[in-house]
Amino acid sequence: MFGRQVVSHRVLGDWVTNTLLCPIGKLLYYVHEDYLSVYEQELSFTVNAGRLLNLTRYDNRRTIVSPLLENARELSHFLCRQTNWQTLGAALKSGEVRKVVIAVDPYSLGRPAHIEVLKADGDLFTSEALRLIKLIPIWTAVYRRGRYAPNRYMVPVVFSKEKRESCR
Repeated sequence: MFGRQVVSHRVLGDWVTNTLLCPIGKLLYYVHEDYLSVYEQELSFTVNAGRLLNLTRYDNRRTIVSPLLENARELSHFLCRQTNWQTLGAALKSGEVRKVVIAVDPYSLGRPAHIEVLKADGDLFTSEALRLIKLIPIWTAVYRRGRYAPNRYMVPVVFSKEKRESCR
């Protein structure tokens, strides 16, 4: 197939110019997108015209993964159990659903660095949603290739009488 390009049973891949990544070790954090999952270590091969220019080993074990945030059902149950339903009870009508959406940007220690209300729903529900978000004990902080990577969470906090009944 390669004809004259074969030298000592090898072919120089001179068509390859790129950075190639090779994950090593245990999967620490799964992302359902190309090459965004984090493994314990990564090898980065910098190749130009088939020649290896650089080889770098990265240790990603500083990644902190929150089991609560990686399971939507557990997160929902946690928020439901922690909600101050006595305060909200009179403000909720039967069949009514109130929803607050909050964005959280965690920093390296697994705590929120920035919290932003994306969708408010009245002062009472918004302040309760913010209180609940601050109760989440640890947030996933992704350490990849020698630095912490941005990892924004969008958390919908839903209040309804039906939800209150389901979390008892």
